[in-house]
Amino acid sequence: LRGLVLPVGGLKEKILAAKRAGLTTVLVPEKNLPDLMELPIQLTERIDIHPIKTVDEALQLALLDWPSNKDTVNLDTVKVFDPQWSSSIKMTVI
Repeated sequence: LRGLVLPVGGLKEKILAAKRAGLTTVLVPEKNLPDLMELPIQLTERIDIHPIKTVDEALQLALLDWPSNKDTVNLDTVKVFDPQWSSSIKMTVI
């Protein structure tokens, strides 16, 4: 339990599903970068793909107002959902 993000299988299908669902941002394990190079450009265009190495990186990108220093996290003050953003943010962690 070191907080490292492990590679996933079926990356092409996951990105295709994200695109069909209208998602614009996808977090992908850094170890899957070679797999991304094999995907057709039509599949990855208009999608922001963020390679991540640790769970902390995923939390910073996926959750609103997540502190960058894990030692200062106070879960009472972390904003996970804000109704004003609900219609404009579509993001998933795969």
